[in-house]
Amino acid sequence: MWLRARSVGPSLQASLARLPRSERPSLKRTTLILFGDQLGRFFAVNKANGTLAWIQQTMETHPLAQITGSPVVYGDRIYVPMASREENASEDPKYPCCTFRGSLITLNVADGSVAWRFYTVGEPKPTGLNAVGTQNSGPSGVGIWSTPAIDPDAGLIYITTGNSYSPPVSPYSDAILALDLKDGSLHWAQQVTPDDWSNSSCQDATPGANCAGTPGQDFDFGASPTLFTIKTPNGSRKLVTAEQKSGTLYTLDALTGELVWKRAVGEPTSFAWGQSYDGKAIYVSDNTFEKNGGVYALDPATGGVLWHSAAMPCIPGPDQTQQQCWSGYMATTITTPGLVWIGSMDGQMHALDSATGKTLWSYNTARKVQTVNGVPGHGGSIGPTNATVANGRVYVMSGYAAWNKRMLMGNVLFVFGIPETQTF
Repeated sequence: MWLRARSVGPSLQASLARLPRSERPSLKRTTLILFGDQLGRFFAVNKANGTLAWIQQTMETHPLAQITGSPVVYGDRIYVPMASREENASEDPKYPCCTFRGSLITLNVADGSVAWRFYTVGEPKPTGLNAVGTQNSGPSGVGIWSTPAIDPDAGLIYITTGNSYSPPVSPYSDAILALDLKDGSLHWAQQVTPDDWSNSSCQDATPGANCAGTPGQDFDFGASPTLFTIKTPNGSRKLVTAEQKSGTLYTLDALTGELVWKRAVGEPTSFAWGQSYDGKAIYVSDNTFEKNGGVYALDPATGGVLWHSAAMPCIPGPDQTQQQCWSGYMATTITTPGLVWIGSMDGQMHALDSATGKTLWSYNTARKVQTVNGVPGHGGSIGPTNATVANGRVYVMSGYAAWNKRMLMGNVLFVFGIPETQTF
């Protein structure tokens, strides 16, 4: 992420504001590159020379914290979602599960100091010993895996949350929340799946020591919230929507949190990372794990299906059988005027007609290629990142972690050109 910022303190700003414009000195602008890492740290780097402007290392002290969602910048603040790897660590019966607390942390652009923080779960307290004598704690978890969405007019920021890791369950898990931009106070919360606590100790056929009790189904929200406006007989209405790992897309009133409509677009478990909106429809793929599903275009006001594409023919990768081939999706749909872009797990990149769902263009990236930097290249599955479309180019990262034989490793960034006659 790039940010053009001025390093000016409040007192200096006030002094300058009292001067006539003709006498005010020019203030040097600094462009920053902002990013977080898998250790829960956050960096601001000067774009001009790569030097470190500041680093925030203490905003989250849990040793398993990580930042997976992109930060959002508005005004002089940076909004950073915090998740963790503790869910996986809990598989070890000797690991004291669990103490991580998901949060949205707001930093000041000038120096990275914390402006405010909203925790998605209460303070963990000891709940007893597990079967091997390790101390358990709760509540915990409720990480924010995705990128928040901001409504400057309403003064709100929207987040989607994951499941709890241990009981008791947080009222903010598996939820869509609206927070005040200025101070992080809760405006509303809509929990769509109550009592959903789970961790990796619960995934085996025989639950492990850190899974005592009755867990849920791990129905995180991995998808970022999408804000949009519809026309109603009573005027405009702002809505917010996101797909859960249950395979259901939930659409709420953005100002009140009231459920407006929901639509099943996949099955449990769906690895849903987002949806898109182009002013005409909500576009979302069937993200059911290992299913060759299609893409939906939904009426934004009602959730009615406008069209649903068929599953794409699957092209097996190297060392794959046809039975192992997966042409379904984990990717977020991307929309540009007239087109829906979607990459599949067999490595194909598709452009669909946004009005009909008809496939207009496809390219199989799961192939050996000669790379521009001379590194041996081979494409693979197109995972959650999908494509970035900008400045007449389509950028596709091909290759994903191979959890099983249906997924294809790869190491290639493909860049496609768009004809100049096509406008995006």
